[in-house]
Amino acid sequence: MFYNLEHHLVLGRLGHAAYAPGTRGHTALVAAFGPQVLDESGNTIDRAKLRNAVFGPPSNSNNNKNNESRNSSSSSSSSASRITESNGLVQPLSGNETKREAARAASDSTETTASQRKATLESIVWPLVREAIEARIADVQRQRQEEQEEKLQAAPMEEEEVQLPPIENDNSGQGPPSPRCIVVEAALLLEAGWADLCDEVCFFLSRKERKIEKNG
Repeated sequence: MFYNLEHHLVLGRLGHAAYAPGTRGHTALVAAFGPQVLDESGNTIDRAKLRNAVFGPPSNSNNNKNNESRNSSSSSSSSASRITESNGLVQPLSGNETKREAARAASDSTETTASQRKATLESIVWPLVREAIEARIADVQRQRQEEQEEKLQAAPMEEEEVQLPPIENDNSGQGPPSPRCIVVEAALLLEAGWADLCDEVCFFLSRKERKIEKNG
């Protein structure tokens, strides 16, 4: 089945528009993550700063080593009281075991916090994007209805009831015209729960380099 593309919605752009200055999304994100996500003007949300606020700054090996060193130092004083069971005997943890446990606990805590911040971001942005999708679809449907009404008004009036003509497209080939469609492009279509807005769902594979080039 071939379709005649009528409208193309790129949800990445709708997502950015969802937290543009003056929108509900902008107000909610600043309230959730603080004014540090704003750019120098203090009006626009900086995507890089927002990403860092949610997921943390880009990893740096030297900083990680320093953090592990601080974690090890803070936990060394309590190493004598940390114990584990081995073969039914209670034994104190060794220095290396204490360091590994402290680093693991710090990592788990960081991942949990990042996961919670990510959930907060999604709870704010995803419903707004869905509203934008529904609004765009409603606009296209309204345009279709207006086209049909214009065709009806232009048609010669007859005594019997006039049926609304089918929507035509620009196909110049033979055979029946292809159905007109709205394409919704979204990497998180299923995760965000937007698939119910679509009649069909298609998957496309793309090289990593192409994704980076497209999304930046």
